[in-house]
Amino acid sequence: YLSGRLSVETVYRINGDVGVRTGNVTFLGSIVITGNVEDNYSVKAAGNIEIYGTIQKAIVEADGDIIVRQGITGREEARVESTGGNIVAKFIQNATVITEKDIVVQEGILHSHLMAGGKISCKGKRGQIVGGTIQAGQLISAKIIGSQANPQTDLIVGVNPKILKQIGEYEAKKAENQGKLDTLTKTLRTLKARKESDPATFSQENQESLQKYEAATKKLEKRIA
Repeated sequence: YLSGRLSVETVYRINGDVGVRTGNVTFLGSIVITGNVEDNYSVKAAGNIEIYGTIQKAIVEADGDIIVRQGITGREEARVESTGGNIVAKFIQNATVITEKDIVVQEGILHSHLMAGGKISCKGKRGQIVGGTIQAGQLISAKIIGSQANPQTDLIVGVNPKILKQIGEYEAKKAENQGKLDTLTKTLRTLKARKESDPATFSQENQESLQKYEAATKKLEKRIA
């Protein structure tokens, strides 16, 4: 109520943590959380999400920006994803973070899988990227990348990660279809050889099987092509 008018804001404010008290949270506007998102809970918003605390082993998804004032301590199972905004956090540790735009981190990115269609930046006081796989369409920047005492750090830049993922999926499907085609081709070859060597015993049922396998082979060849 302000200046004699009553208005409804499309912002859902949660004072405290998302956990046992609140359950999972889904809202068609934006969400502000003054505490943490605890283990095994999810927060989903059609707008932006702002979290004053940390994201633990949880799922956070938004169509807009996701801002985590503290950081993400994922313990290998956290997933933070924005379909149309930026993701900003103090640090990211043992988590999967995905966005079509930019990821901006202050302190460090540790043992995580990051995918950004735009840029990934880590330029705070420490500004370190160590371990995991970091993929960006345009740019990856940090003060320190990798460490002799830590596991391998993979950086992939220049191609949108979503396209790389789609290519990988198509290649897997192609290999699967090629395996099916090889099996069908062998069966087809056997049937044709049998028909040629002994046409008298080649039944109508065998002929129908031959036609079915020929049609399936053409379909697979088209799919692979």
